Amino acid sequence: MVINLAKNMKFCASREDALAAHKIIKSALVKHDVVCVSFSGISGISSSFVNGALIPLLEIMPFIELQRRVKITNIAPQGAEIIKLCFANVTGQNKAA
Repeated sequence: MVINLAKNMKFCASREDALAAHKIIKSALVKHDVVCVSFSGISGISSSFVNGALIPLLEIMPFIELQRRVKITNIAPQGAEIIKLCFANVTGQNKAA
């Protein structure tokens, strides 16, 4: 399943954006083994967004399972780096997602 975040938001910055994305992703994970989260059309991403949308997924599955089940696509290098840093901060790993 592919979740195109641009269908639901223009930016991935606010807490409201994060909560909306988290709800969509979590719901998709109940129905599908692997979920692709596409950032195509998203012009920005913040650490607050990652901390609200993606990090809470660790409450329902371990990091290694999250890496297998949630695929991030169509994201700018800066956005990918923000995601890696946020997960590294939480998991204590130097390399993340």
